[in-house]
Amino acid sequence: MYGWSVSHCLPAAMVEPDSAAIGTAIRPQAVRLMSEEAGFGSCEVQPIDNDLFRFYLLRA
Repeated sequence: MYGWSVSHCLPAAMVEPDSAAIGTAIRPQAVRLMSEEAGFGSCEVQPIDNDLFRFYLLRA
């Protein structure tokens, strides 16, 4: 998935105006920072058993 993110998702996001250009491979620190900037009060990684995806719970 990371290879596809670098090959397609990131370049596609970079051409959009005002884009954060993060692609699909995003680190928890980046999600927390962007959620704070968007006005969310908390950002929690959820304990879901999955080797490919990470799930976040954002609260106001």
